[in-house]
Amino acid sequence: MGRAKHSGSAPAALNEYTLMSDTAGEYPELERLTERTAERRTLHEDAGRTRVMLSEERTWNFQNTIAFWAATFFIQGSVLFTIGSACMYPSVLTVCGEEGTDAEDETVNCQPEFIYKAWVDYSFMIGAWCFTVGNYCVYFQVINSHDEDDGDDKYDGKLRFVTRPIRDWGHIGAISNLLGAFAFNVNTLLMYDTANHDGSVWYEYNLVYVLSGGLGSVLFAVGAFAEGEHNTWRSGSLWENVKKPEVLMAVLNFLASLMFLLAYIVEYNHYANHHEEVLVWLVATPFTVGSFFFFIGSWMSLVLWKQQNFGLGYAKHIYGKSHVVVDLPQQLMAIVYIGCITMQWERLANCFTYDWGYYHNVYLLEITFRLLLYHCIMFLMSALHTTPNRHPFRFLLWAMRVIALYAFVGDVYLLRKESLDLASEGRESD
Repeated sequence: MGRAKHSGSAPAALNEYTLMSDTAGEYPELERLTERTAERRTLHEDAGRTRVMLSEERTWNFQNTIAFWAATFFIQGSVLFTIGSACMYPSVLTVCGEEGTDAEDETVNCQPEFIYKAWVDYSFMIGAWCFTVGNYCVYFQVINSHDEDDGDDKYDGKLRFVTRPIRDWGHIGAISNLLGAFAFNVNTLLMYDTANHDGSVWYEYNLVYVLSGGLGSVLFAVGAFAEGEHNTWRSGSLWENVKKPEVLMAVLNFLASLMFLLAYIVEYNHYANHHEEVLVWLVATPFTVGSFFFFIGSWMSLVLWKQQNFGLGYAKHIYGKSHVVVDLPQQLMAIVYIGCITMQWERLANCFTYDWGYYHNVYLLEITFRLLLYHCIMFLMSALHTTPNRHPFRFLLWAMRVIALYAFVGDVYLLRKESLDLASEGRESD
């Protein structure tokens, strides 16, 4: 009965609104009534769209979250790589007592060795951790996906954590990148190798550092090439293909891998350490440019997540229910959130390399708390692609953004002050 009554009143309401619209120009009061009626209809339509959006996103999208974390960890790792690469320039960070350091300026321009270890060695090591997590998330997405349109009857719905390789470019790319991340993990552990190997440069440096880093670079290049092939980057116009985020990501990651490979080759037998110009132009610069390429490529994965392409360029058929336009303010705030996380990683690196004494454990607890807090905020970002355009959602959104900006400024101040204090105390102790 209720439905019959509602369906019968709809045409009457429509005719009434049409009549008011036709005669509104003759009667001012009727014109105002028409405007109010139109406003109510607009509000009703907005509320309807909001209800539809909330009903669609009421169920937690597991693939959505995995793709988001892959993208964010890629960005964290690439930012840390960029920081570590930039600090390799002698003009940015010079270790006291190194060959070529002016003794008169050691107390002014040079830094203690643990500062270099924190900003270079640990930046690369933590960045490699982030890349490993991100690449495993992509691999997890690929091996747990199936194409319903192709009639994939072999998929039983069970979660897989590892599986045998198959002849698919996306699968090959995901495996290659994951193995490359493992190689980088081995590469960054060289600073912990303090054993005496009879001065063997081959064992201490070439095998553990150069070979593992070069192998990781090659594997990343293979992974980027496989991703490009998976997205048919060689078909059609190159310019049109590069406009696609997944193809642009493959191109940038491929170039970044070649940059890293060049730097590792030049570092064979400590060659770059004995030639400052070589260190600057063929090691620090390729690392920095390559890291920046990794950063832009990683950001493309976040764009793909925003577009609900949860395969991130490695599995074409993992999509959301609708195509969402990339929201620039949300992307800019993601930079702030990830910047806060990155600064906590750097503060943690300072704690790894220097003992703060009585307050050391306090710093560790405070830093880990901030890391968990910022990652929790990122998790909230992964829950909804768009925020409902009504209160209190918009108020909560802007409140979170203001707090995040305040935290970002505070983290910049803390990181700068702690680093300067550590450098000063380190020079005094030397």
